[in-house]
Amino acid sequence: MIQAIYSATAGMINQQTIVEVVTNNLANSSTYGYKSDELSFGRILGTLTPTKSGGAIYSINNIDNIVIKYGTDFNQGGMQRTDNVLDLALDGDGFFAIQYPDGIRYTRSGNFSKN
Repeated sequence: MIQAIYSATAGMINQQTIVEVVTNNLANSSTYGYKSDELSFGRILGTLTPTKSGGAIYSINNIDNIVIKYGTDFNQGGMQRTDNVLDLALDGDGFFAIQYPDGIRYTRSGNFSKN
């Protein structure tokens, strides 16, 4: 019974992660310099391990398509020429360091403007 609840909970958390990543990628699809998040999926099989007292410890059992890797894709995106002299692009690794009142923030978005 407990194992079934654990499996159902793991499945719900997995689906929640998928929805969060997909909606974040969609919401930022038109943001200059945005680096999308990626998910990798795998399968976890269960095991039953006997204990010295004659009992057993149940491990995760047969969860398909679970998120096993979650990270940001930092591959170089395409560049597009603009007529704005304040538009900059980074070729290769690196970020623009922007000074804010509460500290430095890093971005790859190069669509700058004057105050």
